[in-house]
Amino acid sequence: MLSATDVHLLVGLLTQASSAENVDVKLGNFIYDVASEKFRDVDITVTEPVARLEILKGIEVKKHKRPLDQSHVEQLAAKLNDMPSIKNRQIVSASGYTKEAIKKAAAHSVELLKLTDWDRDKYSFPHANFSQFESFTVRNPQFVEGPHVHFEISGGAAISNADPTAFAITDEEGKPHSSGVTSFEQFKKNVLDSATDAWANHEDFSKMPVGVAKPINETLQFTDRPHLKSGDFIGAITAAHVRGILQWQEKGSPTELKMLASETTGQLLTGCVLAELPNGNLVGITASSADRTIKFINVAVSLRNLNVIREMKLGLGK
Repeated sequence: MLSATDVHLLVGLLTQASSAENVDVKLGNFIYDVASEKFRDVDITVTEPVARLEILKGIEVKKHKRPLDQSHVEQLAAKLNDMPSIKNRQIVSASGYTKEAIKKAAAHSVELLKLTDWDRDKYSFPHANFSQFESFTVRNPQFVEGPHVHFEISGGAAISNADPTAFAITDEEGKPHSSGVTSFEQFKKNVLDSATDAWANHEDFSKMPVGVAKPINETLQFTDRPHLKSGDFIGAITAAHVRGILQWQEKGSPTELKMLASETTGQLLTGCVLAELPNGNLVGITASSADRTIKFINVAVSLRNLNVIREMKLGLGK
């Protein structure tokens, strides 16, 4: 089951996959709203150079349990229409639209897109057939001892195996951190995921066979200045040390087929075969109607765990 953050990230990646190489795709971009006279967040923006000009597209992404109705579309259309720098306006729904919503979008010149299961009987690409991808068999690092995570706090303090309910992640003033992560437990999990991914990419470990164990000793530094808060105490987290013993394991992950299509025109824009790996990463292979390029996407679990996405520029593997 894709979360709201997963849908936001996946729509961004599928948009990138169907765009030209010189297009800039950003998630959580801030665009000026002339009505409120302030910058407001837009889920996805696409900046494309055209004849010495930069054309900006704004996309709002929604994952509701029910189809978006006319009031949803009306509110989103009004938001985008109050941003004159946005020339092309789109809404993406992971739950479809009501008939009234489709009419409302047409009246406001907003294109509707849908992220949904890929209906291969109705939509297809002449250059890509993903029907045989029933699972991804991948190697993943697995701890056979540990992991042991130690945090360095400003002033020389160290925290290890702390009660996660006793701490919160904040900025230097004790306010919510820019990453959107507030709980120490989630922060610790993200650190562990990042350290494991970093070690898995080391050349000596990446070439090891399945089942052979190797010690890990990884140190992570932080550039976004997270702080640990408990009561009146607020201390900067300067580093994290992760130790343990890792080995590769092989496991098959079942796939699902997703597509991004225009509700307005009926055109299939991008399709992908998607799988969730045992380590929580989302991986997929995409095909696009824009060209015959096949691209690989990988969404790290640390990104999937974000509560808020801000100013994230996307890139894709070729």
